[in-house]
Amino acid sequence: MDKLQYVMDLMHNHFGCTTNSADYATESILLFRDELDANLLPDIFDKLCIENEVLVHYFSVGIYVVYIITDVCDLKCKLLGVLQGHKLIYYQLFD
Repeated sequence: MDKLQYVMDLMHNHFGCTTNSADYATESILLFRDELDANLLPDIFDKLCIENEVLVHYFSVGIYVVYIITDVCDLKCKLLGVLQGHKLIYYQLFD
């Protein structure tokens, strides 16, 4: 999955954001599960089968920050969240 294109499509369709990739700032970081801010995750996160170490991809556009959490080993997407300020306003689970 092309994560940037997926995020751009989601943000355009749900929040009316631009579809120009140059407008998005991106970063990926390797973290341990306990380093994630529980206030920015949905309650269901604790039930997801995710290893102790995760790769988090961040995408920023306008007033929004989107994160995608993936397994480190197989790089499968597990969770996508959209933040506005310091509040989770949308999330999506992946199979």
